[in-house]
Amino acid sequence: MEKELYVKELNNNLFEDLLEKVEEKNTTIGIIGLGYVGLPIMVEFYNKGFKNIIGFDVNKEKIKELKKGKTKIETTDKETIKKIKNKIKYYDNFENIDECDCIIICVPTPLKNKEMDISFIKQSFISIIDNCKTRKKRLIVLESTTYPGCTDFLYRSFLEKESGNYLLAFSPERIDPGNKKYKLKNTPKILGGYNEESTLIGKKLYENICDVIEVSNTRTAEMVKLLENIYRLVNISLINELKQGCDKLNIDIWEVIEAAKTKPYGFNAFYPGPGIGGHCIPIDPQYYNDALSRYNKDSILIKESLDINNNLPEYYLNKIELEINKPLKGLKFLLIGLSYKKDVGDDRESPSYKFWDMLEEKGAIVDYYDPFITESREKKSIDLGKVKDNYDIGIILINHEIFNVVQFEKCCTIVFDTKNMFKQEIYEHSNIKKI
Repeated sequence: MEKELYVKELNNNLFEDLLEKVEEKNTTIGIIGLGYVGLPIMVEFYNKGFKNIIGFDVNKEKIKELKKGKTKIETTDKETIKKIKNKIKYYDNFENIDECDCIIICVPTPLKNKEMDISFIKQSFISIIDNCKTRKKRLIVLESTTYPGCTDFLYRSFLEKESGNYLLAFSPERIDPGNKKYKLKNTPKILGGYNEESTLIGKKLYENICDVIEVSNTRTAEMVKLLENIYRLVNISLINELKQGCDKLNIDIWEVIEAAKTKPYGFNAFYPGPGIGGHCIPIDPQYYNDALSRYNKDSILIKESLDINNNLPEYYLNKIELEINKPLKGLKFLLIGLSYKKDVGDDRESPSYKFWDMLEEKGAIVDYYDPFITESREKKSIDLGKVKDNYDIGIILINHEIFNVVQFEKCCTIVFDTKNMFKQEIYEHSNIKKI
């Protein structure tokens, strides 16, 4: 009994120490994964007065660049990265993670063979356990998107086997590349802790940089992230399916959407396009299905929605073949836009690559133009001003603001626009065709 009381009192003292450090901004924060999520978080904590911050990333080249004050990450304030290059510690290994009181994990969770891959999360937990030997209370916050129950599972698998001094919370990232209105500091963070202590410390920490919405546990927080992206997937898939039906009915889906938007309640506009990209919408909903599969269940709606979007490149290329009334073999194509989203250089899961692959399979010659992505697949974005021989066909796959009709009229015999970029009169009086 005396031993149990001693352990309880010791843990209470350690908890109070950590709470005091967080409240006084005297805690050392470690961020694992310095990408689209980790870097903005690091910058925001620094700007809010946390000066003891350590960045960890196994990509040695990225660490070298950050030490020079450079980054290519779109979501990050590059000027701040330059200013703080000598004030943040960066490491490409985890030997120094024992210094950290609060550790935020922002590593990728990709799909591997169409199944979710949480190996980067697992390795982060293992690295923490292997290198954290000092007996003190620590908070670990997982931001990487994963399936409901993953955080609890990892806690039981790894951290509970240790001293019991670890607190754990899940707070899903809400970073939107290219969004000029909503940044990290004015977007509320969801946070669910493994226990009350974890929730309290996690909330205290994040409230320094943004508003925090507390939920009852880590599983709920994980599901919030999946719901946000399942909602978008299903609605984008719906509008893409309706577009194909409207094509058959000779109805302009874009005009339909604009008219429907005038209803002041009960309607949110989603738009058709050549497919979905980014890490979230094409991937996150599959985590939910993967979790359900453990109970011999899945979501038919999610599977159908993914299929609709995955088949869009084939749908558009078939339409182009019908429009030009000849095979694509030997034709010169210009893909206009490689990034998955407007005005960013992020090409993760971009549907443009599916177009590229399918065109080459059909024997077409493919180049691309995207000023936000200067090189890809050992090819460089073309210089529109130096095009000598016109491309047979251009396909607008993303609607960057800097794109204009004059650019494409000059270098392509015909241009097919999947994004409804221009006013109706442009399509009526140029070689650009809305498709």
